[in-house]
Amino acid sequence: YKRQYVCAINHKGEKIIWVNCFCNSNGKNPKKQIISVNDGGNCFFGLYINLTNETYYDFIINGDA
Repeated sequence: YKRQYVCAINHKGEKIIWVNCFCNSNGKNPKKQIISVNDGGNCFFGLYINLTNETYYDFIINGDA
């Protein structure tokens, strides 16, 4: 899988990382664009990691068709 990481601090001051994983970027440059898919088949998943609380949430396999 190729991966993208987006880091942020939420309104509570917690450190959050969005992890976006995919096999094919469909001609887009993952270093310059967020890769989004419709459905994604067996080649897409993502999740959010809260570094402050040491938890994860919204683990999504594939996407919305």
